[in-house]
Amino acid sequence: RAGVGPRREPPIPCRAGDPGAPGAAGAGLERCRRLKPVAIDSEMRIITRIAGIHLCNREWEEAVGMFEAAIDLLGPTRDLNRMAKVYGDMGFAYRELGRLDLSVRYSQKSIAINEMLRDRFSTGMAENNLGLALLNMNRYEAAEDHLQRSVAIFDEIGRERGKGNVMLSLAELHLIRHQL
Repeated sequence: RAGVGPRREPPIPCRAGDPGAPGAAGAGLERCRRLKPVAIDSEMRIITRIAGIHLCNREWEEAVGMFEAAIDLLGPTRDLNRMAKVYGDMGFAYRELGRLDLSVRYSQKSIAINEMLRDRFSTGMAENNLGLALLNMNRYEAAEDHLQRSVAIFDEIGRERGKGNVMLSLAELHLIRHQL
């Protein structure tokens, strides 16, 4: 595994996988693409669902490939909410692949869009993801800055759900610093 510390769960909720899910979703995507005109919104939902299946199965390369397809498709639609989510999930997948420069880049894009949309919860989650990528790059001060920003956001909005993840990230950072 590329990252340091305990194995992280994918940023989307995962259930015990149905082995037929990837095939069924792929068939749905093929059917959707045969429609004339192609229903771009439906195609986007199916692509991001397939990417999510790959994330849950820890198939990082496949997830990244599907997220890249989603970004290509998002170009003309300008669905900023969806774009921010895709960028955040790509940052997660790239971190798991050890491609930390890309993880940082996509996490920063997610933060920028979420801030513009004033989505504080998603901004806090993206700050945590960025902090973890920086932690894996041994950039401890920068990692701590982003993790502290994430804690501040969750405190501000009163959400414990995301804050727990960040507290684990901060504990990981402090553990590493004290082992050096």
